[in-house]
Amino acid sequence: MQKRQQGLSLIELMVALTVSSFLIIGIVQIFIDNKNTFVFQQAQTENQENSRYTFLLLDQELSKTGYRRQPDRGFDTSFPAADSSSGAPDGCAFAKGQTVTLASDSGICIRYEPRDPDERNCLGAKPADGTVPDEPYTTSTLTVMEKFFIEDNELKCAAGEDEPEAILRGVADIQFEYGVGPQTDERQVNTYTTSPGTLPIRAVRYAALMVSSVNARQGMDSATLTQWKTRYPDSGIGTDNGQLYQIAQGSITLRNLMP
Repeated sequence: MQKRQQGLSLIELMVALTVSSFLIIGIVQIFIDNKNTFVFQQAQTENQENSRYTFLLLDQELSKTGYRRQPDRGFDTSFPAADSSSGAPDGCAFAKGQTVTLASDSGICIRYEPRDPDERNCLGAKPADGTVPDEPYTTSTLTVMEKFFIEDNELKCAAGEDEPEAILRGVADIQFEYGVGPQTDERQVNTYTTSPGTLPIRAVRYAALMVSSVNARQGMDSATLTQWKTRYPDSGIGTDNGQLYQIAQGSITLRNLMP
């Protein structure tokens, strides 16, 4: 007579539990891997978008450097010496005729004359009424002075004596260098330096360290951050909290400073 089984044996139950555990562990691991991949790609996309916006913004503003409403006026006449006591942002000090300089604390300072009454500075503000005439090739009573710098992973802009405002988040650091060339060739740039001396400045090169808003490295060391600290040992980067870093570099020719 055939004996009917009334339930699972202990061995069968343990085998079933073991197989189920492996399946659950595998499913959970796939979920974690997919989540980590998604977070990494999201952080990478964030850095790429921020770097593109940084390039767009800096190129737009730096291209105004040295603009004069009357091109036949000399730089010394259009741009007298100025510092924070005469309307420049804190940390900015311009020599007579100078339109671009590295800030004494951090960042870069530029100045230019507004193109027309609708010209907006880096904070989106228009010139005060009456400071910029409608007629072209006339002198403006206003010189726009701007400063770009990094604070708390934000790219900030100060325009004149106005309070600085954040214009982009996700930038851990930014470094600027002057592009200079020989006096004998007015359009050549052959060296980038932070100390141009008496050489004419014709371009600006910048390197930005983008940082994601989320931890995307899962405890791994950042070779990008190490590379940045090696290249700029005095950059003063804060604590590494596991975000994803990316270096973006760009340069712009200051055409208003060339003949």
